[in-house]
Amino acid sequence: MNRLPLPFLLLWPLLLGAAPLPALQPADVRLGEPVVLQLRLPDAEWSLAGLPDLPAFRLLQPPRTDRGTLTLRLLPVRPGPTEIPPLTLVRGNRVLQSRPLPVTVTDPVAADTAVVPRQNWPPDNAFPPWLPALALTAAVLLLFPICVRIRRRKLATGPYAAEKQRLAALPPSPERQQLERELLGWCYGPYTPDESERADWRRRLADLERRS
Repeated sequence: MNRLPLPFLLLWPLLLGAAPLPALQPADVRLGEPVVLQLRLPDAEWSLAGLPDLPAFRLLQPPRTDRGTLTLRLLPVRPGPTEIPPLTLVRGNRVLQSRPLPVTVTDPVAADTAVVPRQNWPPDNAFPPWLPALALTAAVLLLFPICVRIRRRKLATGPYAAEKQRLAALPPSPERQQLERELLGWCYGPYTPDESERADWRRRLADLERRS
């Protein structure tokens, strides 16, 4: 019986058109976690002809060939059993295909998620969550008139309280506005009027009251 020569046995896989099985790292393929597919080329003259349809994966980077190894970086986007189709390699007018690689993509979220237990209704005597907000609103409504009354009392008993009341009783006019501006300057400004300025202001106020 004639034996086939050793070089013919080494080239037999290439003559059949089948390349080695690609390697996938990591072997445990999980949804949303990148994987690396590597295929050892027969020699540096072979190149990838094109990508097959990969419905369960998305290509993250362009295919790269380094030191006779073709590398694809893929992202699993669909859980369940799938397959990486044969990769077509070309060298001149020769064509070579890798073997298909069966893969199962697992979904870590679905595997680790537990059923949420049913929550019981709160008892009838439970403290209502809206009660503190209602109590705070009631307190604000009760304290607001008191704060307004205190502020008015401070204004009435503050500096020049009598003059302020006399001005408030007069009808609007340019003379009244002028007297109000001067009085506000005395109350809140850094300048303190002397007795003659106060007497002149009161005189003009009395004249305006007589004319009104």
